[in-house]
Amino acid sequence: MKQIFSKLLPTSYLKDIAPFMKWGVLEIAVTDISLPGIIAEVTSIIADSKISIKQIVVGYPELLEEEHLFIITERSLPGTLIPRIKAVKSVKEVSIH
Repeated sequence: MKQIFSKLLPTSYLKDIAPFMKWGVLEIAVTDISLPGIIAEVTSIIADSKISIKQIVVGYPELLEEEHLFIITERSLPGTLIPRIKAVKSVKEVSIH
């Protein structure tokens, strides 16, 4: 066990400081986080809008009630991206904070 736990490092989760930094927070509820390609498709949509990503955090049902994907971006996302992101397979709900 020591071999495993000694390798774990604390990481900063940027979600709660994003508003102070004028960054965007995209929260996506998904039906099956293990489905390949969700992150690739969503990040491609964001990249098409010329917006950089600061952090991606995946929340599993063991830690949250639902499977969620959180993407912290260099600036707020335009609302016009919501329909494109909602169209990604396995995406259930999208919120911009």
